[in-house]
Amino acid sequence: MIVLSELDLEFIDGLRTDDIPWDRMVTVYDEENNKKLREAVDIICSSESFETVSEKVYFVSEETEHQDYLYQPAPFVSVFLVRRIKEISKESFPNAEKIRELLLKTLSGMAADCVNYCDNAECYELEHFDSFSSLLDRQYYIDDGRDYDETFDILCDNSLWEESTYYYTVGIISTLSDDCKSKYIGKIKEYCNKIS
Repeated sequence: MIVLSELDLEFIDGLRTDDIPWDRMVTVYDEENNKKLREAVDIICSSESFETVSEKVYFVSEETEHQDYLYQPAPFVSVFLVRRIKEISKESFPNAEKIRELLLKTLSGMAADCVNYCDNAECYELEHFDSFSSLLDRQYYIDDGRDYDETFDILCDNSLWEESTYYYTVGIISTLSDDCKSKYIGKIKEYCNKIS
């Protein structure tokens, strides 16, 4: 099981959606959709409407994971989904439980993607950057001198970046409490315990 360092946990705890270059990320379907990610994550983190959150979770999932492969936003999305689950556990509003279960289901799918990645690689000990903050290094993002396709090729050719994406996604999901009552938590923990 992955246990993130205190330094990583402190950094993650202070992370805000506006700290992340969502609009320069490589996502699944459309370069234009990456520009909508921040807004979608902000809505997931604040809305009490199950329908609204469900719509945004679907959008974020479609842009983050595809055929057992996690794309660039995955570790960042997992930060905010886990944070929202923890907040909801302390709050009471009409759709809180439904939203919490939806977010847990989404994280369960992401954890399963991580295990599938390791199954395919036949390796459960992932190489990774020294810190979560390294995922924000400018060289891994679309910029003025490099387009979407070139950035995607750079990411695909960089096994350290790729494994770090899975490592930190699982590490963040692993911070969910065992006493989080849900039909998904057992499966999440089972997935997370397979990877180190």
